[in-house]
Amino acid sequence: MITGFIVENLLHRILKPVEDSYRFSQKRAISLAVADGVTRDFIGGKPATRSFGSLLRFLLGYYLNPSPAKEASDIFTLTFTQTNFSSRDSIEEVKMRFELANSNIRDYNKTNFPNPNYLDRDLAGCTAAGALISNRDVFYGFICDCGVAFFDEKGNLVEKTKPEMFSGKSLIPGFNWSNPKHRTLWRSNYRNNPSNPNSFGVLTGEPEALTYLRTNYHELKDKELIILYTDSLENILQEGKFRDNLREGASRKDFSQLRRFCRKRVSSEGTAIIYAS
Repeated sequence: MITGFIVENLLHRILKPVEDSYRFSQKRAISLAVADGVTRDFIGGKPATRSFGSLLRFLLGYYLNPSPAKEASDIFTLTFTQTNFSSRDSIEEVKMRFELANSNIRDYNKTNFPNPNYLDRDLAGCTAAGALISNRDVFYGFICDCGVAFFDEKGNLVEKTKPEMFSGKSLIPGFNWSNPKHRTLWRSNYRNNPSNPNSFGVLTGEPEALTYLRTNYHELKDKELIILYTDSLENILQEGKFRDNLREGASRKDFSQLRRFCRKRVSSEGTAIIYAS
């Protein structure tokens, strides 16, 4: 059984376009993918924050809709689930699908942001996770703060990826996201910059993004569940109520209760795709 959902809190649902994406396919091998489009600045270069000023800008239409962040996340999930390289090495297959998705995002950015800056004309991008399943073999990859987790039939966490993302406040003295110089510094010096040990990856089409791709293998046990998720669900995966709803959903083959729980707990927007063996 495969199911997926995108949940939003009320304010996000009213104001901001959905920028997450998920897809799955059962061609040759089962493929699962989630992606989180990176929130952009408003037209004119103001940041999207939790403030009254941002609320007004959303209402006045200063946030691009359709969002380029959504375009990037859709490009990833579509590419990952609809492409077959027929590689004998499935870890290599995961890498090739990420690489092609990144290339397709590069093409999108060349068309839509030929002269990018690091503010309102920044490159569109997303973080992402993808998995290929063949019988009990699971090959997966993730970049930045999307992730993959495995649970047993009782809802206990078996294995989980570790997010690779740093806080600007922990790295830049006096960091203030409202300051355009700080946002420019963050995006230029810490994003897709392997020479910086505190950098992080985003699929923007830049080849350096693939430096941050992490891959692994998991042998699926009987009745284990796989969850691919975006970062807004990271902190609730190990909550008792989440595990209870996950276990009960697997038993009933209905995860609607889990979806309702996630919608209540998500801070903005979150996505999950679940595979029940």
